[in-house]
Amino acid sequence: MPRHIFWSGGCLALLFIVGSIAPLFALGDPSNGTKSWFLLPVTALVLAFVVIAYLRSRDTLARLKTFALWPRVDAEYSEWEMQNLAWEARKEWEEEERRKRPAVTSADEESDPEPTDPDAGRADA
Repeated sequence: MPRHIFWSGGCLALLFIVGSIAPLFALGDPSNGTKSWFLLPVTALVLAFVVIAYLRSRDTLARLKTFALWPRVDAEYSEWEMQNLAWEARKEWEEEERRKRPAVTSADEESDPEPTDPDAGRADA
């Protein structure tokens, strides 16, 4: 949130310069010094708004980080995180197994695969 306020303040300042200051200084009269004196209060208000918004969002973020969840919600959140970690570990393991397996050629596909069951050829099985 504080970063968002920082960038929003920057955009607001850019819009203020392009929409207010540049057209004002493009006019002929009064002199640029007089125009600057009229811009000082507005500039101070814009800067005060950005600073206050930044400080309030930083405070809100700090309070949000220290917020204690209910025990049940906290347990469910922890379980959700563990499931996500397990899912990522499984995906990595599967990718590693795929890399370890040799590439199957077309000649290997045509031949009959060897049985993997040791009791496959036995009559009593």
